[in-house]
Amino acid sequence: MFAGRWQASFEPARKIGESVVSQAIPVASSAPLSISLLSNISYQPTWMVAFLDVLGWRELVKQSLEDPTLCSKMAFSVGLPALARSYPITEERVQAGENPLLIQFSDSIVIASNVANYLLTGDPFPVESLFALLDNICKSFLLNGLFVRGGISYGELFCSHDFNIVFGPALTEAYDVENKKSIYPRVVIHAKAKQLLATLPTNFHRRLIETADDGELYFNLLQIEPFWARENSVKEQQNFLNSLRPHLSRNLQESSHNWHVMQKYIWFAQYFNKSAQKCGVQEVEIGERPVCPLCDCPEQSCIM
Repeated sequence: MFAGRWQASFEPARKIGESVVSQAIPVASSAPLSISLLSNISYQPTWMVAFLDVLGWRELVKQSLEDPTLCSKMAFSVGLPALARSYPITEERVQAGENPLLIQFSDSIVIASNVANYLLTGDPFPVESLFALLDNICKSFLLNGLFVRGGISYGELFCSHDFNIVFGPALTEAYDVENKKSIYPRVVIHAKAKQLLATLPTNFHRRLIETADDGELYFNLLQIEPFWARENSVKEQQNFLNSLRPHLSRNLQESSHNWHVMQKYIWFAQYFNKSAQKCGVQEVEIGERPVCPLCDCPEQSCIM
């Protein structure tokens, strides 16, 4: 049921190449609800929000000046969320939690969903639709060799789809989680969001949430969920990992001169290999771990 609803919401955005520019920026004057929202601004306490950015984006921009292929890959990757947003979504649907809000600037992406209806009716769609869109975006970046870091929180937020506005304490918390706790290419979950996920009637959060060695909870973005798969979820899982492995291997090699950056990819490689073992696919070779230039420690405990 959930798969059909999500696919129906975002399928048009997958048709890359179609003309969507005319729909990308809604006309504010045709949205009375948005005007009403802006004239009486107040936070709503029922928003779940994710903040994402791409690991090493500044360095990638520098490299892209000399590498047209990389520039195209970056443009394609950051353009995918814009295609999802181009689907005709109304302010009413966003405020009701029927579609997530998606806002993007460069490699910074915000996804927010009003989960009030879940709290009232028990229908988990507003929560699961956020994770479905998050999953789609993260995997699209990974398959283009771009590794994403982020944070998820829950609480007070003000959003307007038509005016492309989002701000509030929950977004600040999601940003702080990304900036201070994620560290590695992972999307870490704030304690407030964890409490909400724990109330879901399904085992959704148990399948898609992992606990890291440092105690942080993070979204299992390497998992292919059966209800998101188009065909055979096991086969899609194997194909996804096999497609991702060369990108990860290359990033490990290219970051070998930078201890701090390499430690981030080593963490992801270990995460990748756990998934590979479960699926029976080839693991990525990590090689000898470099020693920290500051304290001669081979561990990841001093990375920031």
